[in-house]
Amino acid sequence: MKFIRRHDVTPHTRIAMVRLAWLHQGLYGKMPQIAQEYHISRTFLYQLMWAADLQWETLCSEQQPHGEAPHPRFEPCILLVRWEGTCSMPSLSAILQYFHSQPNSVGHLSAGFQHYGAALPSTLAMAAHPGGF
Repeated sequence: MKFIRRHDVTPHTRIAMVRLAWLHQGLYGKMPQIAQEYHISRTFLYQLMWAADLQWETLCSEQQPHGEAPHPRFEPCILLVRWEGTCSMPSLSAILQYFHSQPNSVGHLSAGFQHYGAALPSTLAMAAHPGGF
């Protein structure tokens, strides 16, 4: 598919799209509706939201030294609530920020979860061997 730059989507229009998406985040069917109203793809809308979230996080975060590992008592709890699906990545980031635990960005958490997930055995490999473990 060929990339087509939309000159009619001004920065003010993009800001309006992100504002609407933020206000209606979590409401069933609102993202497709916003995308249809502005004649854009949902992928583009989510990319705009991701970029805006990143900018917001950069503007609002305190400049603290990076590279410290999360407090050891937080790591197992973070893994458990995320794998159970009971806590979102931004919520986990906010919890770590509240306790002044570094690093606490959504990107760092995502990379950590990907690292842990890669260490888990593949469910496809388990399905190929009847009897489970």
